[in-house]
Amino acid sequence: SITPMDTLKEGRGVTGDRRRRLSSGLVVAQLALSVVLLVGAGLFLRTFAFLSGAPLGFETDGVLVASVSAQRAAAAPADRLPLFEQSLEAVHAVPGVESAAASLVTPVRGMRLQTPVDASGAEPLPDGDRGVLVNHVSPEWFETLGTPLIAGRNFTDSDQAGAPSVAIVNEAFARTFFNGRSPLGESIGRLVPAQPSVPIVGVSRDAVYRALREGVLPTVYLPFAQSREAGFFDLMSLSIRAGSGSWEHLARNVTAALNGVNPDLSWTLRPLDRQIDASITQERVTAVLSGFFGFVAVLVAGL
Repeated sequence: SITPMDTLKEGRGVTGDRRRRLSSGLVVAQLALSVVLLVGAGLFLRTFAFLSGAPLGFETDGVLVASVSAQRAAAAPADRLPLFEQSLEAVHAVPGVESAAASLVTPVRGMRLQTPVDASGAEPLPDGDRGVLVNHVSPEWFETLGTPLIAGRNFTDSDQAGAPSVAIVNEAFARTFFNGRSPLGESIGRLVPAQPSVPIVGVSRDAVYRALREGVLPTVYLPFAQSREAGFFDLMSLSIRAGSGSWEHLARNVTAALNGVNPDLSWTLRPLDRQIDASITQERVTAVLSGFFGFVAVLVAGL
């Protein structure tokens, strides 16, 4: 015969087995979650390491970037480009400045100027593949950034407003439109509204334009002195390579030089290497947090 005590013992045994199975299941779930977090952390860390070590195509050491705005300056839109050129001349004369250049866009700043173009002598491309990045730069821009020209010539002081426009393209442009052959002597259409075609006079090394995660895209460089024809008047960037002295000393001198041009100009100063680091802050924070929580999950599962 079965007594009530036997029934109670049997019930307790069944309940204990269920608890052990539930506890084992929770441990398995914790371990599985820990593995997922660790794998995710590894992927994020690999992405961050890849972006940190990706070739830039330019040199960041010793370069200070000044983003200059003329929106508050008492100057008509037609006078802002000469004001920017005066700012460049003033900064170039600052003691300790090895070279300086103006541009509409500085690398890895998050800005993008893009337009579809045609290229003479190139194979026809679908509409979605004809988009190129565009930047307007002054003659010393490639020298200041340390991006070498591998063919043709650089911009000169003769490439002024009113003169026929010329273009420098990067290697990615040559690969996309000309299958890697030299684009010198060819021309680009639909690039400058006032000029049916723009001759290609130089080829530069590939360099990152807007973001590290985008890699290198086909890029066209135009003379900064002709940027008025493109309709850009409010904002420009100065890339300044320091020859000697501290960043603080150079920044004070650059500030004084810009104030001497027009005290109503507004600007921000930032070393280029910090601008690059700031562009991958999201990847850095994600990698650190995922690694931390993955470690905590493993520790809790182990306990």
